[in-house]
This record gives sequence, C-alpha cells and structure tokens, in this order.
Amino acid sequence: TQANPFETPPSYVAALDVKMQRVNDIRTLVRDSSLSDIKRSELQGAIQAHFKEWLGASGNSRQIFDLSAIERDEMRAANSG
Repeated sequence: TQANPFETPPSYVAALDVKMQRVNDIRTLVRDSSLSDIKRSELQGAIQAHFKEWLGASGNSRQIFDLSAIERDEMRAANSG
C-alpha cells in the first residue's frame, strides 16, 4: 500500500484507538473465558449475525465489498509479481 500524504486528525486517531481497545478487550474476555467450544462457536455466530444485520441496516455493505475487492486485487498483484 502507499502512504497517505495527509495527516490523520488526532481526534480520529484517538477515537480509533478507543474502538480498537474495546475490540481487544472483548477478544481477551472471550479467549480467557471458560466457554466450551460449542458456546464459543455460538457466540461467534451471534456476533457475525449482528454484524451482517448492522451492515444491511446501515448501508455500509458496499464499502466492505469494495475493500474486499481492493484487497483481492492487491493480493493478486503481489502473487503475480
């Protein structure tokens, strides 16, 4: 990827850091929990279902598809070069 020539606003960086810490906290909670493999799988399914529901309701699914296409193209270019 290419470097962004524009500086990211500090408030955006701070908000992103908070969100990333929340994700990491949840991952740690799940990893360190005493959930059985079946319950862990059910939790993963529930999280994915809610995420897909949010994508549909928010209209953000197009951005996900676009990002996936960009990543696929980058992987193809890296593998062919």
